[in-house]
Amino acid sequence: MVAPVAVFGTPVGPGPVAWGDPDEISPVEQRYLAQLYGYVHPPVTAERLVQLGNLTCAVRRSGGSTEAAKERVWQSLEAQGVVSSRAEIGTLVHVAVDNICPEVGYP
Repeated sequence: MVAPVAVFGTPVGPGPVAWGDPDEISPVEQRYLAQLYGYVHPPVTAERLVQLGNLTCAVRRSGGSTEAAKERVWQSLEAQGVVSSRAEIGTLVHVAVDNICPEVGYP
C-alpha cells in the first residue's frame, strides 16, 4: 500500500515509497509521467500517479466527462487523506488524457 501524501503540496504522511522496476511502467505511462513531471514535481510515487492517470482514462472511456474524471481523482485522493487543489487535479487529468487516453479528447 502506498503511503498517503499530497499530490502536489505538503506531504500528509510518510514520504514517497519507491516503486519497483521501471520496466513495470508501460511506454505510454512513462510518457505521461515525463510530461507530468515537466509541469510539477509531486511528492508521490510514480505508481500512484499512474493509477490516477489510469483512473482518469477509465472514467473518460466509460463516457464520463473530464469534470467527472477530476471528481473521481479528487475523491480517490480524499479517501486516502491526501490533500490536493482543483488546479493540481486538473493538471493531472489533462496530462493523463493527452498521454494515456488521447482518443477520448475533451468534451
